[in-house]
Amino acid sequence: MRITQETYEEWLANPVTEIVFQVLTKLAAEEKSEWLAESWDQERVDPIRLAYHKGRAEAFSELLVADAASIEEQLNADSE
Repeated sequence: MRITQETYEEWLANPVTEIVFQVLTKLAAEEKSEWLAESWDQERVDPIRLAYHKGRAEAFSELLVADAASIEEQLNADSE
């Protein structure tokens, strides 16, 4: 599959995409808040829970900054 910069920009401008990005931003912030609460407020910190929250926050954030080239690269890597 080929993603051009033009089709990527059209997708970014789509209102549904904008809403999805708002949700991803909110989810990333919630995970960061959970990480902070668990690392700050708990007497016994669970490193697995912290890694879980950090990983989710990073995944949501990565989706927000993906560009056309990186998306196409991932798509083509699956077909090799």
